[in-house]
Amino acid sequence: MVGLARSGRAAASVLRARGRSVVAFDADRGLDSTGIDAEVRLGDWDDALLDGVSLVVKSPGVPATAEPVAAARARGIPVISEIELGARLLPNPLIGVTGTNGKTTTTALLGAILEAAGWDVEVAGNIGRPLTSLAGEVADETWIVCELSSFQLEDVDTLRPRVAVLTNVEPDHLDRHGTLDAYAAAKLRAFERQGPNDIAVVPRGFPAVPGAARRVEFAGDDELPAEPRIRGHTTARTQPRRRRRRERSAYPTTRSAARWRRSPGSSTASRRSPRSTASSTSTTRRRRTPPQRCARSHPSPAGGSTSSSGGAARPSPTTRLRARSPPATAPISSAKPRPSSPRPSMPQVLPTSRPGPSTWHFRRPRRQPPKVMSSSSHPHARLSTSSRASSTGGRSSAAS
Repeated sequence: MVGLARSGRAAASVLRARGRSVVAFDADRGLDSTGIDAEVRLGDWDDALLDGVSLVVKSPGVPATAEPVAAARARGIPVISEIELGARLLPNPLIGVTGTNGKTTTTALLGAILEAAGWDVEVAGNIGRPLTSLAGEVADETWIVCELSSFQLEDVDTLRPRVAVLTNVEPDHLDRHGTLDAYAAAKLRAFERQGPNDIAVVPRGFPAVPGAARRVEFAGDDELPAEPRIRGHTTARTQPRRRRRRERSAYPTTRSAARWRRSPGSSTASRRSPRSTASSTSTTRRRRTPPQRCARSHPSPAGGSTSSSGGAARPSPTTRLRARSPPATAPISSAKPRPSSPRPSMPQVLPTSRPGPSTWHFRRPRRQPPKVMSSSSHPHARLSTSSRASSTGGRSSAAS
């Protein structure tokens, strides 16, 4: 195993799980090799490490010109990539996505679409999950959507996707591949071993690709056969207006939550909004009750006073003055509402704490005696004294 990054660790682990003897090499001396179940060699390369080796698996980050790869090919030892090892170990149907731009997004979208359709699907490859990590972890019928980079496709021999997708080809990674033709040839290796029952999806007008798959072309201005949607999400415009109103009344907002009522005989607030309460007791919509302080009170047959708005009965001030005990609640009257008018001012009625048969006591405000100020303390004493002295012949008096 050459290269001990994420893909190299996964490949070494799956080979050890199958009983193979693995020698792992990486040129980074400071690499943390904890958890790698293999004979790890770090630092400078030694050709003696290839003694007894029958297969070399390299990570995508290791170029074909690296010293371990060149020494293995000089001895005739086959060199494959981690993607090729995963394709040999997994009998699952594979969807390969490659291209310069958009392959990661396309891979993620294909996985989400198949999962929403109810398929057993896994996403792996260059998107961040090694393909070899799925060996022995998924069922044979599970579909795998694999993102394939040009580095991973350099050393593939048996890779055969059921569906191969090419998003586009533009100049990229020329520092490793050298030319655009070599870069495009590495991308097109995903189509080489496809048969007549496989599908090759390529941009419209793209040249012929290797393999015998059925060709399907696409373009950016193609009309979609159906509008893509996510299950369980609908826009507000698609819902009927009555349904939206009903849902808003079922779940009170902050404004309606502030109007939650308190039950007359309990200390806990009722969890129903006024609209939902009205709909549960009657099928017709009730008009909003005006505030109690704006309604005119009139006496009822029971001796109390009933609000014109149809609310709870309220005793009149006269009844409260006569009563020797706290007034009881009078029954609701069915009298027609009268026009509201301001309530006349009444004397102050206060509960008394003095012992006696009466609980309510009528108290008039106590009159204050007039306040007489002396002539010396009055602010206008000099003015009034001088004016009165001139008019009365010297006699002066000032009072307020």
